Amino acid sequence: MRQKLLAYSFLGTVAAVFAFAVAACAPEDEPFPFDYHGTPTPTPVPVANATPEKIITQKYDIISKGETIKIAEWDDNSLKMLNFLAGYVIIFGFDHAVELVDLGDRHYGDALLAGDVHLVLWMDEEWYKTTGADAGILNIGTLYQSESDLRIGASPALQDASRDIIEFLGSFVPGDDTVESLASRITGGRIGMRPNVVGVKYFKENGEIWTQWIDAEAGDAVQTAIDEGKTGLINRKCIPDGGNDNCVN
Repeated sequence: MRQKLLAYSFLGTVAAVFAFAVAACAPEDEPFPFDYHGTPTPTPVPVANATPEKIITQKYDIISKGETIKIAEWDDNSLKMLNFLAGYVIIFGFDHAVELVDLGDRHYGDALLAGDVHLVLWMDEEWYKTTGADAGILNIGTLYQSESDLRIGASPALQDASRDIIEFLGSFVPGDDTVESLASRITGGRIGMRPNVVGVKYFKENGEIWTQWIDAEAGDAVQTAIDEGKTGLINRKCIPDGGNDNCVN
């Protein structure tokens, strides 16, 4: 996980060095007549009663009650387990559909700003300070006690959809050692465990922890799902559309 975050930082450094090199190698002669300077840059229009750092520069779609909440995911077993835990509570506790979006090599920040995902459980605090904050991204807190610079980032649309979910994520601290111990059991092959199996195991063995994240009503709904043997992020019926994995057809 740290390697992936460092890789993103390395790519940014390489891009900056390349831009500097191009500028240094540019010819010194003015390629256009002296009086030609291209199209003038428009003067920014000030926003009333707002300082620059408070201006939200991105426009985000609204998430209505019950609509799909998209969570960013990449190839890390700990993150996959945490995504399942959060998704399970969001689905069964708050009645929203959830989609885990595999970003591959794409930076989570790009996907978050584009509205392609609504939630990132591992948001680097430095990215938030330099980019996310000015774009209106929410910094909800951290679920890692040992790595507080890894934050929970969310689209402001998520707050509009459900303040209860935001409050849940602010209390979502599963325990560093417990998460890493269970996540280490996620392996491929016939004897390996999948993230959902490990996640349900967490819920069954750590009731005194996860019941503190949510109110009694949502907790009862999650417990009912566990008792009924629901082990996936599916909790709604819909008309089959050939591509919605969150529906029970």
